[in-house]
Amino acid sequence: METNSTVFATPTSFNYATVGSRFVALLIDGLIVGIPVSIIFVVLGLGTAASLSNASSSMNIAAIMAGYSSMFFIIYAAQILYYSYFESSASQASLGKRAMGIKVISLSGERISFANALGRNAFKVLISGAICLIGYIVALFTEKKQGLHDMVASTLVVKS
Repeated sequence: METNSTVFATPTSFNYATVGSRFVALLIDGLIVGIPVSIIFVVLGLGTAASLSNASSSMNIAAIMAGYSSMFFIIYAAQILYYSYFESSASQASLGKRAMGIKVISLSGERISFANALGRNAFKVLISGAICLIGYIVALFTEKKQGLHDMVASTLVVKS
């Protein structure tokens, strides 16, 4: 009796991106995100300075705290959305990753969803980079060159 079974080939190994190429991609992306965010900071800073000139000193402190909080929120939101959009797109890579010839994939080699990319990048920005870059340093010592955020999101960064 003959059975009709389908065998799925799953890749067992990938050509993992080096930590160096990931770092250069991060620098490129930092410039790409950083320039527009800097422009927003200047605009917000000018608006805050104008409003502070007419406020009392206790209001100045509150306004400065609110301004800085807004700026940090904008930075983190811009980074998370930028990476998530591009890494879940057909190119599977941010502009910096594309320049370095690397991309983000699932453990099975497929394109990741926007939700998966969002979780990966939120973790990357808020945890991997925030605590002495430990989430990035981990990639130096793992077999698949995975950062902490890659392990949490079940992703790999590979050469295109």
